[in-house]
Amino acid sequence: MNVTLSRRGAVRIVCFSLAFVLTLTGLAMQYRAKSMKQQQILENQLMQTMSDLTLYASNVRSDLEKIQYVNTSPMLTTLSAKLWREASFAKEALDQLPISQNNMTNTNKLLSQIGDYCVSLSKKFSEGEPLADEERNNLSALCDYCDQMIAEIAAFQNELQTGSINYDMIRSDVRTTMQDGTSNVSVAEGFAELEEGFSGYPTLIYDGPFSDHILTQTPRALIGESDVLPTEALKTAQSACVNDASLRACGMEFSRMPSWCFEGDGIYATVTQWGGYLCTMTNDRIPEQSIIDADKAIKQAQAYLESLGYQNMKSSYYEITGNILTANFAAVQDGVILYPDLIKVGVALDNGEVLSLDARGYLMNHTNRSDITPTLSRAEAQKSVSSQLSVSKANLCVIPSDGLTENLCWEFSCKANDGTQILVYINAQTGMEEQLLILLVDENGQLTI
Repeated sequence: MNVTLSRRGAVRIVCFSLAFVLTLTGLAMQYRAKSMKQQQILENQLMQTMSDLTLYASNVRSDLEKIQYVNTSPMLTTLSAKLWREASFAKEALDQLPISQNNMTNTNKLLSQIGDYCVSLSKKFSEGEPLADEERNNLSALCDYCDQMIAEIAAFQNELQTGSINYDMIRSDVRTTMQDGTSNVSVAEGFAELEEGFSGYPTLIYDGPFSDHILTQTPRALIGESDVLPTEALKTAQSACVNDASLRACGMEFSRMPSWCFEGDGIYATVTQWGGYLCTMTNDRIPEQSIIDADKAIKQAQAYLESLGYQNMKSSYYEITGNILTANFAAVQDGVILYPDLIKVGVALDNGEVLSLDARGYLMNHTNRSDITPTLSRAEAQKSVSSQLSVSKANLCVIPSDGLTENLCWEFSCKANDGTQILVYINAQTGMEEQLLILLVDENGQLTI
């Protein structure tokens, strides 16, 4: 029997077929999008793991170098415990990488032992035995090993970012290695040199020393201050902009330091509800060139702070990146530098315009210190500085402890035999080493680790 298909029926079949094809296509595209999203998530997690590994390894590296210049048992104990902890974190990050752990035996072994080695040195030192030259040489060699890792991590991260490798390739590489003991993908080759020694590079603390002090207490500078209205806060925010800017209220920041928030054309500012102090300000303008030098930019920043009512501030360290100089200023009381009372100011190097301010450290910590008279003289405190260092200058300062207390210290600017610049902080009451920092100076600023 012949079946005659009507035109309407044919149209229906074509439409249904087309709808079916489109549905399948849509599902396929949806599945592909979901798969790509999942892969992106995995790759982001991998990048985060690499970033963590860099951070922990760099902390180990800086602690190793600091230990070479330690001169008292408590400081060596503190640094050794910190190094042991950071080495453990680095090992955990390494274990999370999707590479065959059979190829990472030596690195894992070193990470497991490096902390124990420094703890053993600490124990020996506490028993009255100074670090021997051989032990200092071992620490220096470990620093060299640490310096190798960043190149491998950076190369690996670059390949991820450029798409030269992706998570699927790494997973395939691991699967191939597990099946036949060989690797057809060069992913694991990037970590081959890692087996020759633990590696890493110094992470720079751009905020200057002590800027990461815990922001959990009641803001000292705002105690007793009255509330300000949003209209008053707006005037403060507008006056803080070098170029006249039209700002509008955009809500409130609820935190330990409640602040009114304002935004404009590429500008965002916050003003404290208590007292009406400018707390933060950012301008997203990107300078295209550097014309003014660092000294002039720092003077611009100093004048800007004074115009806002922030007096008696001393510049310390600075960083230059993207044609912007970010300077750190600490409050000064009776000649004593108050490092917890920190303000950061960003200055454009094309025209000197202030592009950012962060006064949270200052507002959180600033108060009049009642006891900043040292028990020990400079000469007495300097006896606690390692004989491996030569002292060039010293001044009194206040630094935060690991908790929310502070210590009055003598800050000694020193130089090691190889030219490395070291900052040593000796407690001005007890003579104990409280902190030790490595100062890095180049064309991009003065930074500490």
